[in-house]
Amino acid sequence: VGAGTSVSLAGNATVHIDDTGLGFAGDEPWSLELWLYVDGTGEDDPRVVFGKFADCCASPGQHGYQLRFEVGPTPTFQFIRAIAEEIPWTGAARTPPPEPFRWHHVVTTYEPGPAPQQRLYVDGQLAGVGNELVGTAANDAVFVVGGFVPGESALIGRIDELSAYDRTLSCRHVTRHYRAALP
Repeated sequence: VGAGTSVSLAGNATVHIDDTGLGFAGDEPWSLELWLYVDGTGEDDPRVVFGKFADCCASPGQHGYQLRFEVGPTPTFQFIRAIAEEIPWTGAARTPPPEPFRWHHVVTTYEPGPAPQQRLYVDGQLAGVGNELVGTAANDAVFVVGGFVPGESALIGRIDELSAYDRTLSCRHVTRHYRAALP
């Protein structure tokens, strides 16, 4: 992790990934896994790790999702989504923000069904569970790493080993991946 292969983000640049197939629809299981190194938290603005939005500047009408953290009055690390015609920015699993100046293994998963659940894992441990991420936030927008939503702070740090899955990773799988990268 981070041995010269990570993407460094200085808060003024993002990485755009076209045609990922990452729709993250509400009726399909998925998981997203990455290693995150935060170079300080900066101001109280949210720091966006990744996001995918169609019509991101229209309000109401935002349609997409993002993984972000903030250190302001209510410090959180969360995966959130917005769907047009609904109250925007419903949250899912939440946890305290990542500790700066060290690598963190981060996984967010979604399991659809009669009782859908979204999970957020940090450093091999389940950090938060939510069931608010229902419906669909699928869109054809570009997947952006390191920031995205205008008016919000981009990530200052590094991202490594970003992986997307069309299934829900189990807790055991997440823990195994975390431990495999430890020295």
